Formats: sequence, C-alpha cells, structure tokens
Amino acid sequence: LDAYPRFERCELTEPEYWATYVDAGIDIDPETFHDVRRARTTWLPGMRELVADVRGSGCRVVVASNYPTWIDQLADVLLEGCVDEVYASCHLGVRKPDAAFFEAVVRGESTEATRTAFVDDREANLEGARRVGLVGIAAGSSDAVRARLRQAGVPFG
Repeated sequence: LDAYPRFERCELTEPEYWATYVDAGIDIDPETFHDVRRARTTWLPGMRELVADVRGSGCRVVVASNYPTWIDQLADVLLEGCVDEVYASCHLGVRKPDAAFFEAVVRGESTEATRTAFVDDREANLEGARRVGLVGIAAGSSDAVRARLRQAGVPFG
C-alpha cells in the first residue's frame, strides 16, 4: 500500500486513508490505533534534555518529520515548549528524503543548509539531507548525538 506516504503528504484525508485498509480487507479500529499511538509516543532517553541544552545554547531546534496531520497533536502536547518549529510532510507536501523537503526546512528557517544539523534514524534521510548540504547526524544515544552536535559546532555551555 502506498496510502501512508500519500497520507503523510496530505494527498489523502484521514477517512480516505482508513478506507484503504477496509478496501484491502484489513480490519482496523482507528480509535484503538490512536489510543496506542498517543500512549506509546514518548521521548527517547536523554533526548528531551539534549533538546533543552541545544536550545539553551542559543540554537534553534526544529522537528523535520514525515508524519501526517497527527504531528499537530504531538506539537501541542509532547513537543510544546521544547522546539521552535515543526516541519512535517503533511504541511510541506513532500517527504524526506526528497531534497525539496530539506530545502523547504532551510528556507523556512532562513538559514544556510551548511549551518544546519539534521539528526535522523534513517540513513536514506541522512543522505537526502547531506545532498542539499545539511550536516547529517545518525540518531543514537543522547550522548552520541550530543558529541556529534558538538563536533558540528553547537556551542553547548
């Protein structure tokens, strides 16, 4: 099914997205799905503190996500007060690792790609970011990411 990437780009509404499962003969309860999604979406160990330290250093922290409109709820609940901006495929109409996604983030931040560090857990996304000049950092432990950000020039106190 290509429905999820299409949903992430807002090419499908949520009811249209769930209908693709019904059409495929897959029984799914969207309400239960959302209950589990909300309960299981949490910060990885040490990452909330790392984000706070990056912001405390004077750097902007933005989320760059392939996620459908559910990102808006995350921004209001889980990310509130922790990040400066959220860029998501559902808002941009394009998904990582497409260069247009990263170009939109850089343009939205009014910065230069080479002055932007991008942390992600997918190598394809890191490669896409690097192709447009961002500093790509593989997600790992918060200590490992902190060390790579420091190497990239984040001025931690």
